[in-house]
Amino acid sequence: SNGANSTNGKNDVGLSLEETKTHFAAWAIMSSPLFLSHDVTNETVMEEVWPIISHSEILAIHKAWAGFSGGSFYQSHRTRSYNPTFNVTIPTEYYLFKPLVAAVVSENNNDTHFSSVAVLLINSNEMAYNMTLPFSDIPSLDCGGSISTSTA
Repeated sequence: SNGANSTNGKNDVGLSLEETKTHFAAWAIMSSPLFLSHDVTNETVMEEVWPIISHSEILAIHKAWAGFSGGSFYQSHRTRSYNPTFNVTIPTEYYLFKPLVAAVVSENNNDTHFSSVAVLLINSNEMAYNMTLPFSDIPSLDCGGSISTSTA
């Protein structure tokens, strides 16, 4: 398979469907411009990627603005070889977050807290495993409310 985002260049196999989902979610949570690089005239590719690029929750996260565009708050110290030819290694885990609801500033110490955030955990390891995240580790999150999860 050439993958959903293949440019069909020499040695380019494109991204797998799971990699495409992760890639799109990471760009969305960091408020980055959402560019499409697939052939929009290819119906097979469009059927694969349409559920990803039109996902209402991910697009709402991308659109949300609460004073911070989103970013990384943790990377694992464990690494894996990504490109042995050029001696490139990458962390095996990335944790990204983005505030979704306007900040509440504590009058006592000027701390900024958010009542709603989006969080994305990325496993860049070559095999699946469970990732965990205590809510207390999410920067500036006020954990007094309800929790909603999605594996979009």
